[in-house]
Amino acid sequence: MFFPAGTYLTGSILLKSNITLELETGAVLRFSDRFDDYLPFVEMRYEGVMMKSFRPLIYAVNA
Repeated sequence: MFFPAGTYLTGSILLKSNITLELETGAVLRFSDRFDDYLPFVEMRYEGVMMKSFRPLIYAVNA
């Protein structure tokens, strides 16, 4: 995924195997303020404990 310079409003970005995230100088990713863009919940580890949480802006699964 390549983002040229600019500001981008986005929901969660899921990185899978063999995906590269590249931001050109001046590229800014801003997370949406829509509640639905944080769903569905995902399994995350926090201080060694698995839990369900809102999706982060950028996360990887099996990568």
